[in-house]
Amino acid sequence: MTTETLGPTLSASIVGASAGPLTQTIDARWLMAYNAALSDALPRPVAHPLFAVCYEWPVSAALRERAIGAAIASLSVHASHDLVVHRPPRAGDRLTTTGAPPRSRGPWSTSRWRPIRTSSRSSWTP
Repeated sequence: MTTETLGPTLSASIVGASAGPLTQTIDARWLMAYNAALSDALPRPVAHPLFAVCYEWPVSAALRERAIGAAIASLSVHASHDLVVHRPPRAGDRLTTTGAPPRSRGPWSTSRWRPIRTSSRSSWTP
C-alpha cells in the first residue's frame, strides 16, 4: 500500500510539538463583544463561561498547524473541551497560554493547555 491509498498520515514529528506562550490582555470591549455574539445581555462586562476559547484559540490554531498540517486539518474535528473556570476573566487581566499535545496513539490527538499565572490566582485550568 502506498501513502496515496492510505490518505494523509500523521507524522511522528508531532510528539513534543508546542505553541505559545501567548499573552493577551482582556478588555471590557472584548468581553462585551463575545457576550453580544451569544445574545447574552449581561448588565456589565463579565466573561461568559466559554470565553476561555477566545484566548486559547490563537495557540490552538498555531499548534494544529504545526502538529497536523494542512493535509489533515480539514479532516480534523474538535470533539470535546474540558475546562474548569476558577474565576471569570476580568477586564485588565493578562492571560498567558501555552499548548502541547500529550503523547497519544492513533488518529486521536489531544492538546493540553497550560495557563501561566500572571497574578496570584489562575483564571482557568484545562
